[in-house]
Amino acid sequence: MNRVKATSIILAEAFAENGLVMLVHQGDDPGFQRMDTLISAVNFLADDLRRVDTLNRMLVSALFALGTQVPEDLRRGLSPIADSRCSLFRQSVDLHIAVTRLIENWENWPSQENIVIYKLQEPSAADLSGPSGDEEFEGYHVGDITYCIVCQTEDFFPVKVVRLGFNVIEVEAHSTDICRDVCEMFLEERLNRCFQSPTLPSVARFGGFDERPVNTARRSGPELRLLPYHYRTTTVKVICQHHKNDPESWPLPTGTVFERWFK
Repeated sequence: MNRVKATSIILAEAFAENGLVMLVHQGDDPGFQRMDTLISAVNFLADDLRRVDTLNRMLVSALFALGTQVPEDLRRGLSPIADSRCSLFRQSVDLHIAVTRLIENWENWPSQENIVIYKLQEPSAADLSGPSGDEEFEGYHVGDITYCIVCQTEDFFPVKVVRLGFNVIEVEAHSTDICRDVCEMFLEERLNRCFQSPTLPSVARFGGFDERPVNTARRSGPELRLLPYHYRTTTVKVICQHHKNDPESWPLPTGTVFERWFK
């Protein structure tokens, strides 16, 4: 795989008459190998272009079609192939993650102190006062305290929201010592600390599916979930018990999660 070949695969699958976008929309199954090749091409470009500040507009258009239209066709049930091969739905989730990773350049996010904003006009009073803090995703704002839950064991540890992206929440450990005791691999890779809304089938509206934000793109370690803001979990009671015994090490969540489930 090289940059030219990977780009050619992505453009063809997005725009060709027999490309993957059109096939899925018409209800045809593109096949496991074809999906796997496309995902590999997108992931290759994500690694190859991570030091590049800008992307070609046609490439971005292709990525948008592949990363949004294909999963949406399956999720909304527009395509009858959604139930014909379960791995296709799983691959569409992997494709969405790969596209988001490429466009947002997750591995090369700038630190807050290195972000420089260029303006064409004099900054307003609102600009000078700093960000409004109104950015919200899955009930969370930057600076909120919440909890990571290890799905395999139901153990948990407190974290702080440090960045919100497009369909991504990045968190860091509130206490490195507690985190290391519960899930040391959380600290190893940045992608382990990035959470997305889970992609769910249309029947999820009737319940029975885990709707908590998940670190789907993790490089190592177990599956982790964040506390949801729109329904109460059994973890709430246990967190309150830990907080009562040691409030400094086990703080209560803040923001929407606190207002709804911990007041």
